[in-house]
Amino acid sequence: MTNNVPPQLNGNKVSSEETVFAESGKLIKLQLQKESDRDRQSSKKPKVDFKTLAKVLAISIIPLAVLAIEVTTYYHASQSSFKQIDDRESTEPKPLELLIPILLMGVGATVSGALAALWINRILNSTKTNKKTTQEAKIRQELTEQIQLLTKAAEKIRNALTQEDIFQIAVQEARKAISADRVLVYSLNEQSEGEVIAESVDYLYPQALGAIIDDPCFSIHYLEKYQNGRVKATDDIYQANLTACHISQLEPFAVKANLVTPILNQGKLIGLLIAHHCAAPHAWQQSEIDVVTQIAIQIGLALDNIKLLTTSADLRQQKETETRRIQSLTKATDNIRASLNQEDIFQTAVEEARQAISADRVVVYSLDEQSQGEVIAESVDARYPQALGANIDDPCFNAYYLEQYQNGRVKATNDIYQANLTACHISQLEPFAVKANLVTPILNRGKLIGLLIAHHCAAPHVWQQSEIDVMTQIATQIGLTLDNIELLTTSADLRQQKETETRRIQSLTKATDHIRASLNQEDILQTAVQEARKAISADRVVVYSLDEQSQGKMIAESVDSRYPQSLGVIIDDPCFSTFYLEKYQNGRVKATNDIYQANLTPCHLAQLEPFAVKANLVVPILTKGKIIGLLIAHHCSAPHVWQQSEIDVMTQIAKQIGFAIDNVSLLSEVSQLSQTFLKQLPSVTNFAQAAIANARQAQIQVQQTSQTIKSGSEVASQTVYDFSNIQGDLDQTITRIGHLAQSSQKISQLVNFIDHLATQINLQGMNMLIQASKTDDISHNPAASPLSQTMESLRGDLAEAKAEIQSFVGKIETEVQDLSTAIKSRTEKVVKGTDLAEKTRQKLDQIDTVTSQMNVLLSNIISAAEKVQTSTSASQAMLGTKSLVPQNSEQSQVFSNSLNQLMEASLSYPQNKDIHSEDIQENRE
Repeated sequence: MTNNVPPQLNGNKVSSEETVFAESGKLIKLQLQKESDRDRQSSKKPKVDFKTLAKVLAISIIPLAVLAIEVTTYYHASQSSFKQIDDRESTEPKPLELLIPILLMGVGATVSGALAALWINRILNSTKTNKKTTQEAKIRQELTEQIQLLTKAAEKIRNALTQEDIFQIAVQEARKAISADRVLVYSLNEQSEGEVIAESVDYLYPQALGAIIDDPCFSIHYLEKYQNGRVKATDDIYQANLTACHISQLEPFAVKANLVTPILNQGKLIGLLIAHHCAAPHAWQQSEIDVVTQIAIQIGLALDNIKLLTTSADLRQQKETETRRIQSLTKATDNIRASLNQEDIFQTAVEEARQAISADRVVVYSLDEQSQGEVIAESVDARYPQALGANIDDPCFNAYYLEQYQNGRVKATNDIYQANLTACHISQLEPFAVKANLVTPILNRGKLIGLLIAHHCAAPHVWQQSEIDVMTQIATQIGLTLDNIELLTTSADLRQQKETETRRIQSLTKATDHIRASLNQEDILQTAVQEARKAISADRVVVYSLDEQSQGKMIAESVDSRYPQSLGVIIDDPCFSTFYLEKYQNGRVKATNDIYQANLTPCHLAQLEPFAVKANLVVPILTKGKIIGLLIAHHCSAPHVWQQSEIDVMTQIAKQIGFAIDNVSLLSEVSQLSQTFLKQLPSVTNFAQAAIANARQAQIQVQQTSQTIKSGSEVASQTVYDFSNIQGDLDQTITRIGHLAQSSQKISQLVNFIDHLATQINLQGMNMLIQASKTDDISHNPAASPLSQTMESLRGDLAEAKAEIQSFVGKIETEVQDLSTAIKSRTEKVVKGTDLAEKTRQKLDQIDTVTSQMNVLLSNIISAAEKVQTSTSASQAMLGTKSLVPQNSEQSQVFSNSLNQLMEASLSYPQNKDIHSEDIQENRE
């Protein structure tokens, strides 16, 4: 009999509990289905009430403790089974019999299985309250026992620690569960050839353990099918149409019935779990097939567990190793970083590195600028020679390896005699018993400064990557820590400089405040030398005053009591004015650290030695751009290197001396001016009163003048208008005269015509007389004589008329010309008069503007004078000279400016007035 493959065997991995209870659920389902069929025959249907559902839900509470333990180990497998059940639930209804395997799924161990079986009985009893038969009780008992056996088998298989134990427990438990004569594990190799590697057999039948079976048909016809989950149940090998070859393989072991299930591990077929009945053929029950199938699945899962445990152990060991490495590296890093100098850093590094990687020796090999090396730090096992202090000159290193280590090369040599090292290199290692060598570079600010080297001396050593990583990290930490030390040193220097600068500024500020608070030159100078000596910690500070002949005297001094005083000493230095006066006038500052190493003249040294001077600092004191002396600091106990901060302090104090002296001088001048001004206050008051009266009178006159000027401006405007009208009439007259000239020209033309006509008549008469003379003598022609007389008479009349007309025309032309000349002359005068009238009007407007300005200025004068008068009152005098002087000075300045502006306006006023008179007179003409 051949059964179908269970749906769970589709190549997916599931846990033991899931598969056990899933198959158990199937058996329960089958039993309930049979009972349901009987109920339908009797027209009765099973009912599930809410009470039953509550009991079912309670099942999940009991095995929670066991489930928490199992879910971690079998998480992956359980996900596959739940997916199958969810897929089935999406297409089928959810009756009570399907809820049972779902709730029981994933519950492990024997206790959970037994409890589940007990609750199954109760649920079945609750759903079948009306029918309880002996047969049903038997079925329930068998199912419960089968579940317990299967659960027990799964637990034993899972607890096995080796592959052999898994296989042996599986065959034993399987044979016990299904009461077979033999159960074996048939292992398949990569060529799909098989060997019996585990067996449980009844002593009545031959053993198959160790048998090797070569079935050429298996890989061709059956391998893929078993790979896909095929289960083959043969009730009788002689009735199953097996090949003679196949039967011949079974008969030596007395096989009568055969059940074959695949063993899958990680989705791959690794063997077969086979059950035999040898006494007689056997009809394989579905429950037997399910049991063997589930045990085969448990074998695969147990093998997965072993691999997982093995892998986990390896990973755990690796993790522990990595943890120890990280802890060692962390400790080494912390210790290295805690070091405060380069020697401590190197020594800590070699000690921590040797401990971290269990080496025989670790050294720091320092490189100088010529790339020659010295071992400057070492940690070594006491059994081997020390290398500390050894100088190693490797001519090949600079040529071949310097750049490589500069770029981060790490060289691990497991055996120096198998690494093709040069004889020179080996000769450098052998004195220190080196067998294996690991070299890492030490970089500081990107530059190779040395090598961190580890040695194994007892024997060659295969360097692990973790060891290489540790050495590389420690070498890196050395470089970083050196950077930190340099940074800390630089930061400390900067902090010290900042603190020094802060103290210097504070001292300078204090000195400046004290100097400015001094009210006379002596206090200023004495305060300056005291504050300067305190600020720069000098032995002596003096002020050396210069007179007009550039000879000097010590006029202020602050000196340590251990050294002689120089106050009041007069020093005549003929070289000073010649060579140095102009330089100090231009701001020269001279710092001499050691007077005996500065190439000073004997004369100069002779001036300094009486006061025990060893170092000298000289800065000029200037007031109003002129040198008045020198501020000088001395160190007397020993030469001294003057710092820039000290020079700056002295320079600033010298400037403050100059400012303070300027202030004192200015205050003195202001005081004198104040006293003088107070003495002049009465006269100023009288003058202000007189100025107010005069200004008010002038203001009245200006206002009257302004009114007169406005009237004159109106008259000038009317004059311009009248002149414009006259100019128009003259233009019309000129036009008419032009017309008269044209008429005169026409008369002259008519006269010319008459003259021409007379000439023609005269010519005609002469022609007639000539013709007559040709015909006969005129005396013999009586008609010719009267005609001639008449023509002669006409010529005479025409000549007279012409003469009269010409005379009349000449008179007309003469009169027209005279009249035109006269009118043009008058027109020019009118135009000129119009221009003058317009200019007069404009100048009157200007005068009016000036007058307005004069009025405003007079108002300002009155206001300023009143303020001057008010400011000189007794109440203002009580405020003190210092506050009164600047106020009176400002008001006096306003008054003076107003007077100047009034004077300018007054000077311009007569000129404008004269121009106005001139223009009026000319216009009158």
